Formats: sequence, C-alpha cells, structure tokens
Amino acid sequence: MHPFKELDEVEIGDVIEIVTPKKTFTFSVFDTFIVDYNDRSILKQGQDEAILTLYTCHPEGSLEYRLVVQARLVED
Repeated sequence: MHPFKELDEVEIGDVIEIVTPKKTFTFSVFDTFIVDYNDRSILKQGQDEAILTLYTCHPEGSLEYRLVVQARLVED
C-alpha cells in the first residue's frame, strides 16, 4: 500500500478527511509545492492555526525533492 502515491493529483480546494475513533477532522487544501529534499521549513507551524502537511518523494522514488500538500482544518 502506498498512501501518498497519488498525492500529486491533489488540487487546491480538495478535501482531506482524517478519521479517528472519536472524530473525523476535515481539512481543505490551500497549497501544493515542491521543495528540496532537506527543506525542513515545511514542518513549522504557527500556534493559532491547525495545518495538515503531507509530503512525499518527488518525482516518485527520488530523494531529490519533496512534493508538499498543505491543508487547513475546516471548523465544525
């Protein structure tokens, strides 16, 4: 199973749901971009906003770059 194999198909405005036993969290994608493989700035997050950051190798199987998808938590 490769959960991020098709991450490059995600577009701005798409919805991502994270399902837990107690609650489903809904996020709306607001940005997609590519960074150098060692760019750790994508992991920084402010205290006032819940951001989901997903990233994977780009191109697939390469260690040269990372494809990044960021989404904001949609309030209930």
